[in-house]
Amino acid sequence: MPVLDEADTAFAQVAAVNECIHAPIELARTQVDCPRMLASRAQPGDPDRARAILHPALTTASDLGLATIERQAQTLLSKPAAK
Repeated sequence: MPVLDEADTAFAQVAAVNECIHAPIELARTQVDCPRMLASRAQPGDPDRARAILHPALTTASDLGLATIERQAQTLLSKPAAK
């Protein structure tokens, strides 16, 4: 399994744990880090997945006053999707 595919699996597992233990800050961080990996991997469907993951991160960051995470999510969302 290629490294970025393994990372994708790991991000999904970490996000599930963060949800389970009610860790919204860590979940938001994961929801920003995973789309960065998806942008690097650039497989079909990755840009749409990245955007879908970033929207909840942006909401959480805004609601909790997490300025750095909010800025990172906005930056990633503002990048044009790869074709």
